[in-house]
Amino acid sequence: MDDPAAGQGQIRLDRVQLPPGGLQRPGVAAEDGALERISLAWFSRHLKGERRTDTGPAFEYVDNTGVWRGASRYPLSPSGLLHGSGKGGLQVRPGDTSGLPTAAKAANIRIKAPRTEGQLAGAPRVVLAYRGETAAGSPATTFVYAQIVDEGTGVVVGNQATPIPVRLDGRPHVVSRELETIAWKVAKDSRLTLQITSGTALYTPQRATADLVLSATVTLPLTRPDAPVTL
Repeated sequence: MDDPAAGQGQIRLDRVQLPPGGLQRPGVAAEDGALERISLAWFSRHLKGERRTDTGPAFEYVDNTGVWRGASRYPLSPSGLLHGSGKGGLQVRPGDTSGLPTAAKAANIRIKAPRTEGQLAGAPRVVLAYRGETAAGSPATTFVYAQIVDEGTGVVVGNQATPIPVRLDGRPHVVSRELETIAWKVAKDSRLTLQITSGTALYTPQRATADLVLSATVTLPLTRPDAPVTL
């Protein structure tokens, strides 16, 4: 399995806040001054030694509806997994970029909706199997990009995409990647899709030329909604 990032270090934090899927998420904002109050409380307790200062739950996150939720630990206890799998082709061309929140040029893999309402809070994992050969004079390695799309709202979950390295030598390869962490409310009528795209406006435009044949599976951590936090 081709996974050069395997074994990267882990960081243990005393307190974690996960924003609503990503930075610059339109339409969802923390309560005015909330992050400042959280930060000052942490400084009071851990730097000034005021042990009675309440810093709130050990882990907090904001879902796509703007609700702050808290839990005593992270990762959250799972209630299940959402799955998706599929295959297709992807043309990679110089200058490719999404240009829009969702990519028109992508391999699309539908993700099965949950049976009941829940929260996606954590990092989805994608396993990508592919084969592709670069054109003459084109780079032999490049990146494609994985993102989760909410078809109901037409937006990329968390406004984030994860680069996935590919080798264009004509041989079959498999790569596994955790995607960016997300915090998203889902229900039995949710319509989520994994997109594998050749470009995204979040990164520099594509430079390689190749045609990929690929298959992908994706798993997303499903949890029960944690208690709302009073800020």
